[in-house]
Amino acid sequence: MPLDVRQSWRGWRWERFLNPEEASVHWVIDPRYFQNAALNYLYHLNYHNFHSSPMSVSAIFCFIKLKQYEEELLTSIAEGLSLGMESSDVFRLLEVS
Repeated sequence: MPLDVRQSWRGWRWERFLNPEEASVHWVIDPRYFQNAALNYLYHLNYHNFHSSPMSVSAIFCFIKLKQYEEELLTSIAEGLSLGMESSDVFRLLEVS
């Protein structure tokens, strides 16, 4: 599929992770947006599974994945701030609300 035509991606299994179209801007796939959306999706899956079955073996895996996500998030924030970026810009890049 072409990386600059949004219509070609309609119906793709992971379409929800693609960056949205803007009215006056030519759309191009954004790998950073895709990665952030996928990590956020996996975080919520792990969070849900961890709390729905806390006494299972899979809860250990989910807990580790939750901590890895939090570590990556904190590392990214620290790196952005060390580069002199404003905190609001860092949060916007990471899609953190």
